[in-house]
Amino acid sequence: MTPLMVALLLLQDGTAEDSFKKIAETLDQAKCVHVSFVWEGTSKADAEGRVDARGNVLFKEGNRVRLAARIHEKGRSSDLRIVSDGSTVKAQLGPKRLLECETPRHFETGLKMTVHRLGALQAVLVAHKICMLDPAEQEDALDLTKRPALSDFREGPDDGAWKTILYKITPDGSDGPAEVKLWYRPESWTPVKRTITLKRPVESVFTEIYKDWSLDADLENDQFTLPSIK
Repeated sequence: MTPLMVALLLLQDGTAEDSFKKIAETLDQAKCVHVSFVWEGTSKADAEGRVDARGNVLFKEGNRVRLAARIHEKGRSSDLRIVSDGSTVKAQLGPKRLLECETPRHFETGLKMTVHRLGALQAVLVAHKICMLDPAEQEDALDLTKRPALSDFREGPDDGAWKTILYKITPDGSDGPAEVKLWYRPESWTPVKRTITLKRPVESVFTEIYKDWSLDADLENDQFTLPSIK
């Protein structure tokens, strides 16, 4: 490989990572965020094991968060909802299982980073887990600056008006990195779609499509009212 080709590759990688960071900055700086998504997980080893999900993720400045997902697997559906009014978090799984804790200091920013790196459904799952952890463990779970590790950023082919970014993500204790492809609108730095492909132990593909990705949307405070069980 010639020095010129090496230089071009380095420039391309830098551009892809810069674009990825710009998407993160745009999401993090928004005072209000609304993301509506559909998700699908498939595995070559289990053709009948397809999992579907759909839901919404809302963020508003002041640590106010509302996340919800309906997950359908093997003929069964489960509803998951997590709400923070800025001081208290309540997580509800099904009609009667309710967890409650004080809102972690970096709840909103940590979940935004989860959406950016891993996707909206993962943010819902992480938020539910937070209520089961001790306060010190909560902040550690919300800190994605060091893990999972991201690497090998590069530009993918354009898809019509959309740009794509390719990168790898290596979760702790995994058999190998997952390959990620992220579609985004270059004019607004907002994602459109994401695929995550795992090769081991069996090949699995997770696809998340963003039906709506609105920044600085008009979100009323009553949308962050804590759920209750009567």
